[in-house]
This record gives sequence, C-alpha cells and structure tokens, in this order.
Amino acid sequence: MYLSHYNLQQKPFQISTDPEFLWMGEKHKEALAILKYGILDNRGFILLTGDVGTGKTTLIYALVNSLGDNTVVAMIPDPNLELFDFLKYIADSLNMDQRFKSKGEFLIKFRKFLIDNFNNGRKVLLILDEAQRLNHELLDEVRVLSNIEAQNTKLLNIFFVGQDEFNDILLENKNRALRQRITINYTIDPLTKSETDAYVRYRLKTAGSQETLFDIDALREIHLFSKGYPRLVNIICDHALLTGYVRGIRQITSDIVAECALELKIQPSQNKEAQSEVNENQHSMVGHSTGKAVLQPGVSFHTMEPGGNPSLEMNFAYNGIMAQLIDLVKNLSEDRQKKILKILKKWASVDKRAFKRKPCLVPIDYSSADRAFRDFVQNLSVGGVFIETRESFSDGQTVTLTLNIPNSHNHFKMSGEIVRAEPLGIAVKFHKVTRYQAEMVKFIVDKL
Repeated sequence: MYLSHYNLQQKPFQISTDPEFLWMGEKHKEALAILKYGILDNRGFILLTGDVGTGKTTLIYALVNSLGDNTVVAMIPDPNLELFDFLKYIADSLNMDQRFKSKGEFLIKFRKFLIDNFNNGRKVLLILDEAQRLNHELLDEVRVLSNIEAQNTKLLNIFFVGQDEFNDILLENKNRALRQRITINYTIDPLTKSETDAYVRYRLKTAGSQETLFDIDALREIHLFSKGYPRLVNIICDHALLTGYVRGIRQITSDIVAECALELKIQPSQNKEAQSEVNENQHSMVGHSTGKAVLQPGVSFHTMEPGGNPSLEMNFAYNGIMAQLIDLVKNLSEDRQKKILKILKKWASVDKRAFKRKPCLVPIDYSSADRAFRDFVQNLSVGGVFIETRESFSDGQTVTLTLNIPNSHNHFKMSGEIVRAEPLGIAVKFHKVTRYQAEMVKFIVDKL
C-alpha cells in the first residue's frame, strides 16, 4: 500500500522470515558460528534459547541454509504431538520410509537411515522448535533416539530451540539424564539500541530505500517500545510507515512511533535509558508554574503547589506495606525523613549484593562489539564477575562471556553489562539469568 509513497521496492518489515532481509549482528554471527560448529563436530545435543520475538526462528533458517547438501535436516515446528505422530513427522521430514506400525519398526528403519547417511558422508540434524512445549515423556524419547551410534560416532544431532522457560524444564530432576547430554547452550538476547538502529536501516535499504525514513528520535522510540525484540520492531515500524502514508508524511518522527505503540498497546521498556528520560522530564516539568506534569505512560503526579516536594507527591500505585510506609513518611518532619533515608540507604547497601562472590583466578574469554579478549577472573558469583584487564572499557558496554565448566570440554555463554570500569579491571553484571545458567554458574563457583 505505501511502497510508492516511500519509493520502496518491497515491504521492509514483514513478520514472515525472508532470507533476503536477514540482518546479523555480532551476537547473531557468534551464535551461528557456535551452533554450526556443534553440528559439524557431532556434539549431539545443542540448545538455543531466547525470549519470544528475539529472532530464534530466523537464526535457525540461516543456520540450515549455511550447512550445505551434506547435512540432512528435519525440522519439527511444533513438537507437542503424540509419540506415533511425532515419529511419523520425523520420518516424513527426512523422506524416510513411513511404512511402520510400531515404535520398534520405526527405530529399525531410523537406524538404517542414519547408518546409510553416515556411510555416505552425510550428517543428520533434527531441529525441535518450540521445545518448551515438549513433555517429559517425549523428551525422554528424543534422548533415546540419540543413543543410536556407530564406531563411537554420533549419528544424530538434536537441536532444541525454545523459550527461556525450557531451561527451567531441563533443570527438573526427571530430565537430568537429558540435561547432562547438552554440550552447547546459547541464549540469544534482545537487540541493543545501536543494533536496533542498524537493523531498521538495513531492512529499509534492502527494501530499496535511499532516504532516511525514520529520524534519530524515532529510532530511539522504536528501541524504547520494542525493547530490542526484532518482531516488535517490525510491527511498530510497519505500523508507523502506514500511518505516515495515510498522513502524507515521508519521514517518521518519534511522535508517530509513540502513537503507533499506544495503538498497538505496546508499553515502553523501563531500562536505564528510559528511566533517565523520565527523570529528565520530571526535573524540567515539575518546576512549571502550573504545577502539572505528564510523563511516560504509567508515571503520574498529583497537582501540586509551586515549591511542593515532588518526591513525596508522586501518585504511587502501591498497596500494603509500601503504601503504609509512604503514608507515614510523608507526614514526618524533614529532619526525620533525612534520618530514615540514611538508615534505608545503609540497609540497601548491605542487601545490594544478593550473591556471594567467590575469589578465584581463572582464564576467561569474552567479547564486546567486534573485539575478542582473554583475561582472568578475579571473582565470580551468580550475579556477575570481575575481570582483571588492562583493556579500555566504558560503563554500560555489553559483553558476552564464555564460561568453561571445570573438568570438562563444555562451556556456555552469558551476557552482561559493565557496571564499573576501573584501571585494573571491569565489573560485569549478568543480564537476565535463567535457572539453568544460575545453576551452571553456581556449579562453577562451588568447584573453584
């Protein structure tokens, strides 16, 4: 509808997966390389997890397209099936002989299929998308399929792709046999602000755009509302372009993006960037002579007289103990408020470190942007790590760390943000930590 209005050759923000529009950031290239290595090296079980809309399916298709003709691939888009239907789907996807009436007949034909491909130099890959929908019984059947080997070589690589909660499913005691077989586990995170900008510009350029269709502020709002999830970026951008077309506007502004997000009922993220923006607006608007302020959705103020205390006039949507505390504190004198604040700050500093740190001195590989480093860990906890390094870093930088599991050749990835950069090292706070990652870090800490 809006293609000619923006001089585009095709729609840039389709929800469906299109290899032509594949944008690969550093984290995606790294994930692709690691997963491909796991398959080519016959590592057996491989796991990719990520939140809804982070681009897992897109990454799968990119991986499959990069494997070549010597890899036979079966992809199960929804594994929530009865066992016999599940086996039939595998056989159909692999173009196997489907004339079997029992699980035993399937296993006989499946083993022959795997051995024939092995003898002809081909690998077999089974991809299970939406793995969090697998029940325990089917998970165990999948584990048993991996037992088929020849000459101490894995004949089948199994690739789980699922949402973050699949890590929690694997941590259940009844799934421990399968959990122990996973050799590569990669978690894909949402896009950063700079990655979101690059993603939008790439898709517009691929669609034929020669102009700047989204101004700088609009790109900032896109990241704010999408939280870096590619699927939400596509939805917001497509809606914004349609709105611009209807209004005869050729460049999308931040106001249009915010309006579209509101229509789509998408709430802005409450990250540091968004919070600092709220604070800036708060600071500039509270001093207005009218005494009124309108901020981001979900943040509101009572009307106040000039010179009032805005920190106590905020209309918090709290209940229970918090509401009682606020009600009591707001009626105290300023001196008493200061004393209470001092006590609370002291308590907060004691409780701030939620995880006990373990001093150590072990090597670690990590990367930031397009650079890779190898230094030493000074201390480690489930919440973060301090790395001794002479490299120059800045607070707020995102890093990806490779944590090696003691007494094994296995490793897993963690991402985090540099919260303190010092001359002798950097303090990294881990991003969203799944139960599986927390258990693995705790295991490493206990072994150190």
